Amino acid sequence: AYQGAAGNEAFSLCSEPGRRAVIYRFLLSLLTVGQKFQVCSQMVTSFLAAFTEVEGRGRVRLPQRLQGPGGQTLSDILILLACKEMRVCFSSKLASQAGEEEVPTQGAVADPGVETARGALSGMLRKVICENVAPVLVQLKRVMEAERSTFIGPLQHCLCEILFEFKEELADVLGGDKELAGEVAFDMHKRARAQTVDKSKQAS
Repeated sequence: AYQGAAGNEAFSLCSEPGRRAVIYRFLLSLLTVGQKFQVCSQMVTSFLAAFTEVEGRGRVRLPQRLQGPGGQTLSDILILLACKEMRVCFSSKLASQAGEEEVPTQGAVADPGVETARGALSGMLRKVICENVAPVLVQLKRVMEAERSTFIGPLQHCLCEILFEFKEELADVLGGDKELAGEVAFDMHKRARAQTVDKSKQAS
């Protein structure tokens, strides 16, 4: 064991997922839009995809419980993909706003190409979601359902957050899976209703 770490047990966050999430989200808030896209891509295609069937090789077994490195990492990844700091990767509106903040324009004259650029960005995001993100999450959900995984709830929440901007075309984005689209739409509706109730309570 590394002797320099002796006595540092109190600094370990292995049993503190909430505190880990705070640190990760703070680090994400410091990244540019491009860097967030890279992080998102790595989390989905390099980590989550390993738990799904891939042509030519087997898949990594899902962690059976939250405790342990594999379970904690999987849980952290799903939480981060669903957090507000990562929404810029799944929303053309947020991505364009963030891009404008990172590269401020001179004066107040609107660029005639802005709307065209936003349309192109929206199309690009939809393509990324449909071809790279959604297929991995859908396959992962099927694996989790087959194994009755304890991580199915966090994954469902992650799907709702990632696909929120595409709620009017869920079946298309999810590869024609109408049953899953219905489940996600129901969860989105339940989430929106809960948020409305919370706002009402805060206002009263």
